[in-house]
Amino acid sequence: MTKALEILNRDGLEGVTLRRVAAELQVKAASLYWHVQNKRELLDEMAEVMLRTRLSSYDPPDKSIPWQTWLVDIANRLRDALLAYRDGGLVVAGVNPNRAKTFARLGAFLLTTLHQTYGLELESAGILCTTVLLYTWASVIEEQTSPPMEEIVRKGPAIQQYLSEAMLQELSQLNRRPERTTTSFFNQGLQLIIAGAEKTWQERTQTL
Repeated sequence: MTKALEILNRDGLEGVTLRRVAAELQVKAASLYWHVQNKRELLDEMAEVMLRTRLSSYDPPDKSIPWQTWLVDIANRLRDALLAYRDGGLVVAGVNPNRAKTFARLGAFLLTTLHQTYGLELESAGILCTTVLLYTWASVIEEQTSPPMEEIVRKGPAIQQYLSEAMLQELSQLNRRPERTTTSFFNQGLQLIIAGAEKTWQERTQTL
């Protein structure tokens, strides 16, 4: 997997093929089929290495730490793991958790902690876990495949031709704030997801 990840960082996802990996290892492509049957399985193994590097162990959270704070930290650790590799988000998209076991353990850890440690309803905890994971992957994919934030700010958003002048001026001011980074943008969206979940559970509790 070391050679496959090296090719990924150098040439991107499109450059990763079984033939390319075999050629750079100076072995016959057929020999790789003892380990992986196709590119999808190769990507699953690559995803496992990527995730295991930063998410190999999970410590039970201190219950004095709010679940909202804990979940933000886990999502940012996952984001960092994906951003550590070129096209990392695309590699993990569609991953088979039976091969990328760290992914399966992460999902189980999130669900178990929210339900058993923090007492959130199981069904809602599962929906929140899925939403946060999908949001994190999608954000990473968008960040890795889009122009740099500086270029977007300089040229303006693609939707600007459909917005009023007043909205454009306000958006321009927002985007030019020094604290306006891809990381802050990610966490703002994450906070909105969590706030929505928190409000829903509060309303459900009040009706019981």
